[in-house]
Amino acid sequence: MQQSIDNQETTLREEDNDLSEERLSNRIAETEEVLQDYSPQRISLKIAILAIFTALGPVLSISFIWIPYFELMTLTIFLGGLTLGPKFGAIQAIFSTILFEIIVSAFLGVGLPIFPFKILGFLLVGISGGLLSRIFHANSSFSWRIFIGIIGGLLTLSYDLLVNIGMIIFLDLQFISYFASLAIGLPVTAIRVASNTIFFAFVPEIMNRAIKPALENISFNKNGNVSNIEK
Repeated sequence: MQQSIDNQETTLREEDNDLSEERLSNRIAETEEVLQDYSPQRISLKIAILAIFTALGPVLSISFIWIPYFELMTLTIFLGGLTLGPKFGAIQAIFSTILFEIIVSAFLGVGLPIFPFKILGFLLVGISGGLLSRIFHANSSFSWRIFIGIIGGLLTLSYDLLVNIGMIIFLDLQFISYFASLAIGLPVTAIRVASNTIFFAFVPEIMNRAIKPALENISFNKNGNVSNIEK
């Protein structure tokens, strides 16, 4: 009986040692991954990709500025957040909005000072893309497309609502004017929401066929996995 108890104790000690070694190896792997994420090479890669997305949004939007109610800034900022994560998505939203306003002001003149509300709207888009990156997969199923499309429509609607609030505050109107402006601008908002819903439905294709292969080619990560760039 005593020998059986001793054998059980020995077995338990061995299992504890195995678990301790496994925990230690997991902790070391996690530490190495964190250090890799904050390595100069990884930061440089993220900054380079951030610069590309930051310039791409205003350029695409201005290229189609003469097509009524058609804009690609929302989609581009969302893709940037989806690729780089919420922190870099927020940075992209700020700089893309600033760059867009500078370029548009040079050609069309200075608009209403609702710039802070535009930044808030696009911050919501960039951060939402970054948060969604944690569960995103390049699945082109119909239900997944519908889900991403609905997200795009809701983000577009939220942006328009925030900008309308900025206009009400700037013009010093009664709050009832907010609903009046919403009613007047409803056709424009509806077209923008509908178009962006369609655009966002193609996000899995854009990620799977364009962004993911590009990142796998330039990533410093030995696994070449897009999800590791998002951290």
